[in-house]
Amino acid sequence: MREADARRALLLQAFESPPVGPWTPQDTAEISDEARRVVGERGSDAELMAVRARQGLARLSSRDAHLADVLDRAQAAARWPRWALGVAVAVAATAGVAIDAVGAEGRIHLLAPPLLGLLAWNIVAYMLLATGALRRPTRRPGPGHATAATPAARGALASAWAGVVERMGVRALVRRAASGLPGEASNPVREALARFALSWARASRPLALAHATTSLHAAAAALAAGALASLYLRGLAFEYRAGWDSTFLDATAARALLGVVLGPASTVTGIALPDATTFGTLRFGAGNGENAAHWIHLWGMTLAGAIVIPRLLLALGSAWRARRLADALPVPLIASLALGRSGSAAAPSTAWLLPFGAARSAPETARAARALSEAFGQRITGTPGPAITEGAEDAVASMATPPQRPELVVAWLSLGATPERETHGRFLDGLAARAARERWRLVVLVDESGFAERLPPAQAEARRRERREAWRRLARAVGAEPVFADVSATGLADR
Repeated sequence: MREADARRALLLQAFESPPVGPWTPQDTAEISDEARRVVGERGSDAELMAVRARQGLARLSSRDAHLADVLDRAQAAARWPRWALGVAVAVAATAGVAIDAVGAEGRIHLLAPPLLGLLAWNIVAYMLLATGALRRPTRRPGPGHATAATPAARGALASAWAGVVERMGVRALVRRAASGLPGEASNPVREALARFALSWARASRPLALAHATTSLHAAAAALAAGALASLYLRGLAFEYRAGWDSTFLDATAARALLGVVLGPASTVTGIALPDATTFGTLRFGAGNGENAAHWIHLWGMTLAGAIVIPRLLLALGSAWRARRLADALPVPLIASLALGRSGSAAAPSTAWLLPFGAARSAPETARAARALSEAFGQRITGTPGPAITEGAEDAVASMATPPQRPELVVAWLSLGATPERETHGRFLDGLAARAARERWRLVVLVDESGFAERLPPAQAEARRRERREAWRRLARAVGAEPVFADVSATGLADR
């Protein structure tokens, strides 16, 4: 979806699942039907969700002026700040101008920082970029996971840092969007805003990374350009002397080092580097060096060719990637829209139900299929699959397909279980990869049968909300929106 449409879609989902007043389940059904009528049978899922989101947020805004302001502030807070690139470039250019590459008495030391250090830092950055590109896998990994080529420690560190950034972003967005709302009455709205902030942070992470990378590359180019501008501007009013000194290097070694660093610029500009004997006379310990004009030209060409131009090209590449992502941002398709738009009972869908943990009986499978039919507004027939036990999560990759090829593959989980990344997450990852290969739709069914039966009603409802949100986060990590249903005989009576 386009970035703005994706943002609206996730914001509406946060207010409708679970419903936050004045939104009701009836509103969900009505706007879904209306969006289907507007888009038509040939419209894409992205178009359907975009129309639905615009209509739903308009409906919410029309019912409460305070909530309308909250929705506008939430969308504004979720946008990447347009000023970030300009500020990064301005600060870096100012820092570059402030860099004093000239030592005492107007001397430029040819072997000392900051110019040599600036070049070395950028070379290290290029090496890290090249290493990351070579290690990048050919097949895209599941969301939120380190790649196979990424060491476990590095992947854990990156995941921990991303979690910290997401939590900071959630708090900032909720604080900004919910300002002015009354205390207790705002709690459900704040929870919905937190859900939106978290889902948006995860969906837009590649886009935010592309924006940040663009700013970093542009700032690096501005830093080098500022340092060079400072040298040339000051050189108009002062005479700089260039020379060198070293405790460990003699003239031959020092000349060889500069030949490596400034040799390409010497070839391009035609400014010859002195031989080792002449270079030896430039020691500050033996004299006052020489006029620095041609050395400044060599450094200028070197930094422009090694830093300014490559960094600008990298910034343009990142900006192009950000533009592409902004036009096609992946967003999980919500459950009520996942099976198309006909809603006809004459066009059933076949589902392969794979329970995690204990095996399920035939009546339970039939009730689960009916729960899915009600959730999707379309007739679904269920085919039972073998139970996936803990420790056998990888078995889904090679499991035999039912004789009747399914259109859906359903991960059947229990709300009573605590979702765990190492077990349930691994099961969902394997199932998502299999679904992508087989061109199935992945559905996550969370069975609420028997959950919190022994808890007081008030506690049970709070615990149900917490557990639903935990399962929702795990399902969204593989691009699925979970369906919550009680498929017990009492929760969904046989008929």
